[in-house]
Amino acid sequence: MMKFFFVALAFALITQLVGSCGSSDKPTKKSSQNIDSLVQQYPDSVPVLIKHGQYYYKKYYFEKAMPSAAKAFRLDSNNWEARLLYANIINNRPNRTIEDVMKAREHFEV
Repeated sequence: MMKFFFVALAFALITQLVGSCGSSDKPTKKSSQNIDSLVQQYPDSVPVLIKHGQYYYKKYYFEKAMPSAAKAFRLDSNNWEARLLYANIINNRPNRTIEDVMKAREHFEV
């Protein structure tokens, strides 16, 4: 029950944080520090990792989004949001290989 409380609290904080980030293309120092600190506080929280990955994915910082997406997918491979984020990052990063495209395709087909 306590773990659920912390995950719910972290999710509420992230939702508030992401909603208040504004429409700038570049991440602000404050918002990126907040999302990064949440990942440090809750390193095994799938919702926190997904929000962290989505934040950097939307800003096209694939090198920062990939570790969070991969970890969220490893922790809960049945979570469709984590699977989709992981596949999108693999498929859209600039230095992708043919193997990466095939791996992303497998994730999209499930």
